Amino acid sequence: MQSFARKAFTLGVQSVHPRNLFPQLVKTSDGKLQISLPTGMIEKEFASIDKFVLIGGGKASGEMAIALSSVLKDSGIPMHGIVNVAKGQQFAGYEGLVPFNYARHPVPDEDGVNGVREMFKHLETTTPNSLVFILISGGASALMPLPSDGISLEDIQEMTKVLLSSGISIGDINTIRKHVSGVNGGRLGLAAVKRGATCITFIISDVIGDDLSTIGSGPTVYDPTTIADVLEICHGNNIFEKLPISIQDYFSRCSKNQHTQIEKEAEKKILENVHNPLIGSSRISAQAVQSYLESEGFTASIWSTSIDGEASTFGSNLLQKITNLIEQDQSKKRHLAFIATGEFTVTLKGNGAGGRNQEMLLAFVLDVMKKLRAQEEVDLLQRYNFSILAAAFDGIEGNSPATGAVIDNDIFAGWTDETLADIEEKLKNNDSYSFFAPRLLTLITGYTGTNVNDMLVIVLERKI
Repeated sequence: MQSFARKAFTLGVQSVHPRNLFPQLVKTSDGKLQISLPTGMIEKEFASIDKFVLIGGGKASGEMAIALSSVLKDSGIPMHGIVNVAKGQQFAGYEGLVPFNYARHPVPDEDGVNGVREMFKHLETTTPNSLVFILISGGASALMPLPSDGISLEDIQEMTKVLLSSGISIGDINTIRKHVSGVNGGRLGLAAVKRGATCITFIISDVIGDDLSTIGSGPTVYDPTTIADVLEICHGNNIFEKLPISIQDYFSRCSKNQHTQIEKEAEKKILENVHNPLIGSSRISAQAVQSYLESEGFTASIWSTSIDGEASTFGSNLLQKITNLIEQDQSKKRHLAFIATGEFTVTLKGNGAGGRNQEMLLAFVLDVMKKLRAQEEVDLLQRYNFSILAAAFDGIEGNSPATGAVIDNDIFAGWTDETLADIEEKLKNNDSYSFFAPRLLTLITGYTGTNVNDMLVIVLERKI
């Protein structure tokens, strides 16, 4: 059963890979450029375009740049720009028209700042005849840093560490990030259209609900949040006092001198000139996985595109959720599959190696083993051969080299009280990778070139 889960995840990644997406969106023909958008087709004569500017950042943005530049390279139109990508990513044989700038993720660094400054310089050279492409994907918040005036990069780095270990959602994290950034919350978009250029931001979503203002902290999208929202998140989660003093002071000053509604409405009006098509999301990948599993004879359903919450809590409740899904199934077929996407959070308590999906699965294993020790019947084990895969689409999660893990019935063979004690200790230390890696159950892909949050695949075969 593992082979079905593994192949499903591979196909899910491929379905939202930029090299498979862009040929459908951007085409050149007979001296014309055609760009398919949800709002309609943009068509421009090559002769009417003085230059392309290609900028952006994120864990999928390198592959986005490769895919887009391969379409545009034969147009003869000059292309300028720079794209911030994650250190550790490799692009073998890439001879693109714009350079890649390698920056750190998830804690930003000076290289990222320098890349963003270069992006603004390129935007200053545009004219009304220029076409600006901005490539945004998950990870852009860290890979495209530009601290607001009065805040140092070191302050942003410390703030990032506090936020990532707090257990709050990525939406709340990005709300805070937007208010200490000179690029996010629509600021890059304002600069892109300032001189009349046409601006198209291609977006691959890694957030639940695909809120464009949250993806990569929305550098070209109007920001509806306020400093009051920031303070509510910080105080409501007891993290305000953990932030650097300079950022605490900055938020306090901003609360007394907020953007007026007139100013925000003016920004909103300007940003309407930016096209922000969403080209990849977890929903697209889930549909691709569903189609594959159905072709293999499974009755497959997408039961959620918004799984979230604390990873260990979700894992502890997963057995009951699977039981409910089986009971609700109307097909009564022998082969069932359930697909979900979203993103868990982890409140860091220890210093082990792991990630949110591995921690979730380890909590599931612990819950089942505790039931077995209590001699409770576990219908899933008695009646089904199964495999459960949980993984991040970008290829890396947490501080481990794995992107997730995959388990099946075999993991419950030969367990002992020592096994339970070991699992409990590893969960306390956020050390899930150390449990799965020796058992060869981790998923090691390296950076995949795309990023649409996480996927959970459950495949079941009822025993005869």
